[in-house]
Amino acid sequence: YDEISRILSIPIGTVKSRLFRAREKLREVARRKD
Repeated sequence: YDEISRILSIPIGTVKSRLFRAREKLREVARRKD
């Protein structure tokens, strides 16, 4: 997370929340394919 926040120059909290939402979306898409 540190590295991502440094590269994108955004706070770690933002990184974590964005990744969380991205994973939720992926789960949704994966469910739809089944």
